[in-house]
Amino acid sequence: FVLNDYAVAGALRDGTIKLWQTRPDFQRNPIEEFRANHGAAEKLFQRRDGSIVAGYEDGSLCVFRRQQGLVQTLVGHTSRIEKIIELDRDILATQSIEGIRLFNREGTCIAYRQGHALWQVSHRTLAYVSMPDHIPKLLTFPTIYD
Repeated sequence: FVLNDYAVAGALRDGTIKLWQTRPDFQRNPIEEFRANHGAAEKLFQRRDGSIVAGYEDGSLCVFRRQQGLVQTLVGHTSRIEKIIELDRDILATQSIEGIRLFNREGTCIAYRQGHALWQVSHRTLAYVSMPDHIPKLLTFPTIYD
């Protein structure tokens, strides 16, 4: 996972997130490591503020900041995280097998939908396939921004 022109991140099966410097001199040893005890780290995502969100096999999401480590744990999913998207106003949209959740900056789950195949249409709109009827739907959140 490329963070910027100078660093890459990797998620390991033991739950560790490692950052490596890529330029000007690649370092064999990581420049920073983060760890959370939630099983294997399945997905990584970098937020606009530079923090790293890791999705774990137990459904937890952990937010890490460089030189601070773990700053927040988001709970609500009960199965491994498959997708992480950042919407406008720092809203995180996440997908696991059991559904889609939206979390605000404080870590509160503000919306839940049964569905899969999550993708971002605009800064306020998500598309997904609902379950169990498998109908494509749009989800727009105007009230979150007012």
